[in-house]
Amino acid sequence: MHATPIMLAFCLAGCASQSHIASLSESRRHELVMAAMTQLKATNSINAKGGDLPGPIQSLNPIAVYCDYSNLVIVLYRNAHEEGGYYFFPGYSSESPLGKGKEWSFKPTKASTSGDPGVLFEYRRKL
Repeated sequence: MHATPIMLAFCLAGCASQSHIASLSESRRHELVMAAMTQLKATNSINAKGGDLPGPIQSLNPIAVYCDYSNLVIVLYRNAHEEGGYYFFPGYSSESPLGKGKEWSFKPTKASTSGDPGVLFEYRRKL
């Protein structure tokens, strides 16, 4: 009887720690934006899968990196119910993340600077 609340608390703590996305400093955010742009250009120009990710993306230890149309998704956690991480929306993309279905939610990271080629969001997607 007492084990159930303890197990529930343990599971909730584990889920919370998996879903935490660390906030980025302004310089770190800018580096990630530029790395995402580099990754998109490499992916689009050679239409290849795999390969080395740019350092700022690698340092996040993503569990997956994939394209969503012309946008880049950096998955930092995934469980049976949702995934989350960073979503890069380059300025040239016509596929705005804000028009996606209700299973997606987006929160902009700090405001873009004039040198940024797009917008970086924190995202969550219900699976």
